[in-house]
Amino acid sequence: MMRSATKGQAGPVSMLAQLLELGESLHGTGLSVFIENYPQGCWNKEIVPDHEILFGIEDSRYTSISGLRALRQELATRDAVRRSQLFLCAENIAVTQGGTHALNVVLQTFGGPNVDVLIPAPSYSGYRDICEVLRLPYRPYLMDDSGIWLTDELLASLRPSSIMIVNTPHNPSGGQIDTDQLIRLVKTVRETGALVVFDSVYDELVYEGKPPEWNSIFKAADDLDSFIWINSFSKNFGFPGVRLGWLTATAATIRMMEAAIESSVLCLPDYIQRWASLAVSRMSGTLVEDMKGRREYLCAKLSGVAGLEFKRPAAGLTVMARLRSGSGMELVQRLLRSNAALFLPGDAYYGGDPQTIRLCFGYSLTEINRYVEILASLLGRRLQVLSSEQIAAEQQTPVASV
Repeated sequence: MMRSATKGQAGPVSMLAQLLELGESLHGTGLSVFIENYPQGCWNKEIVPDHEILFGIEDSRYTSISGLRALRQELATRDAVRRSQLFLCAENIAVTQGGTHALNVVLQTFGGPNVDVLIPAPSYSGYRDICEVLRLPYRPYLMDDSGIWLTDELLASLRPSSIMIVNTPHNPSGGQIDTDQLIRLVKTVRETGALVVFDSVYDELVYEGKPPEWNSIFKAADDLDSFIWINSFSKNFGFPGVRLGWLTATAATIRMMEAAIESSVLCLPDYIQRWASLAVSRMSGTLVEDMKGRREYLCAKLSGVAGLEFKRPAAGLTVMARLRSGSGMELVQRLLRSNAALFLPGDAYYGGDPQTIRLCFGYSLTEINRYVEILASLLGRRLQVLSSEQIAAEQQTPVASV
C-alpha cells in the first residue's frame, strides 16, 4: 500500500506521485499513464492565429491583479450565457492560475482558525490538501449522483463560519445540483451567513439532465453575495497547460480576494491572457458532443470487461469502474507491475470508494481502446452476443477524435 502523510507532518506529496515514481522506476519511458482527467486531442487547428496575438505584443506589461480586462469581460459574457445571468460584467471576474489556485485564493481570503470548511466526499483531494496547508478545519459530507445528498441535517449544520464547497457537475460521479436543491441551499445560506463555493470546472460537459436554473434565484449582481463560482480552462476547454482559471462573484468579493491573488502570482502572463481573451468565445460549448461520443465508446468497451460494474455519468469526464472483488489499489499496482500501465484508484479521491478505479474518457478513442484492452487482459472478458451492426463497428479501427 502507499504511504500517507500524517496531518501536520512532512510526507509524500500524494498517492499519485508515489505511484508515478514507482512506475517510472520499474518501466522508465515504457510506462503508459492513464491518469489525466481533461479533454485531449480536441483541436486540429489553431484557435487564434499568431498575427492576432502578436498585434501589440510590444506593449506587453503587468496586467491588473484581477486580470486583463478584455479577458475578464469575455469570461463574464461566457458565464452570463451559461447561467442566464446577463448582469455579469468584468468587475465580477478575477483571473487565476487554474481552478486549484482559485480555490486556494478563496480559502486564503475567507479562512481562519474558527472556519468550518465542508468538503464533498468523494471529491478532488486538493480540497483537503489546501485546507491542511492553510491549517483550516474541515469535515466531509457525502455527495453523489443520487439526488439526496443535500439533507436537512447537512443544511442545519451550516454556521456563519461555514465555507461549503459544492462540486457541480460532481467529480467523479457526474451528478449536478438541481434547481430545487439550489433554492433550498441558497435560502439556508442567506439565513445563516455561510459562504458557498461552486466548483464548476465541468459545467460545459453535461450530456443528460438539466443544469440548475441559476437565474431563478441569482437575478442581480447583489444576489451573488455569499456565493463564489470557480472555473478553469483545463476541463471545459482542454487546455491545462495555459494555467488559467477564474472566479465569479460580487465586485466587492473580487476586490477582497485581490490581496491573495497578488501575494501568490501578482498577475498572469499578459501574452497568455491576450490569447485567452480572443479564444474563450471560440472555444465555449465546442467539446460537449465530442466528449459525449467518447463516453459512449468507453461504456460500450467496458461492458465487455469481466469483473467491473459502472454507471454512465451524466456529466464530467470520469467513469468510476467498481470491481466485483478486490480493491482498486491492488488492481492498480498489479497493472503497474505487470502491464507497465498506471491508473488511479478510487481512494485517491478524498473519501473515494477503495473498490474502484478512475477511467477518463477525455482520451482519444485509440487511447481508450488501449487502456480497456489492458484492463481486459487482466480481468478477462464477458461473453457477448453481438448484433451484425456491432460486429461491423468492432471491425472498424477507432480513429482519434480531433
